[in-house]
Amino acid sequence: MEPEELAAILDRYGALLRAVAAERCRWPDDCVQEALIRLSGLDQRPNQPLAWLITTVRHLALDQSRSEARRSVREQQVGLNHARGTRDPEEVAALHQLLEQLDEDSRQLVLMRVWGGMGFAELAELSGGSVATVHRRYVRILEQLRDWWEGTCQRTKSEPTASSQRPPRNPPGMPLS
Repeated sequence: MEPEELAAILDRYGALLRAVAAERCRWPDDCVQEALIRLSGLDQRPNQPLAWLITTVRHLALDQSRSEARRSVREQQVGLNHARGTRDPEEVAALHQLLEQLDEDSRQLVLMRVWGGMGFAELAELSGGSVATVHRRYVRILEQLRDWWEGTCQRTKSEPTASSQRPPRNPPGMPLS
């Protein structure tokens, strides 16, 4: 199929194809693009190109949705299994709830540092900030999580933190040095 034909199909039916995909997945444009690429690669043009495209877009959207659901489950299992090594199931569930209370950027920072094993230099490069800024932010997030965990998170962001005066806490089972 010639590029001009694909452009004409996209101009005429692009909104319809996107709507079909949007009903089932988060990235409908990717599905439409992939369907057009597949259409252009066919040896023989389908008798009903629109019907073929709608069917293909629908299948791609379902595949994308299922893949996203599987990935989400895997990520949660990996995170929970990592935490299960040191916590009982109730603590793991409570920790998961605390992480969900963080804003998206803070949660991603903790997950990339703790479960992803990324260093502060890597995190700084990703965020576009300095290593010191990322480190300070990470420490503040951990203090906030610790306060929530202990049930004492009653201060506001404008108040100074008393936790900076606390001695560092060792994980359970770790000797003090």
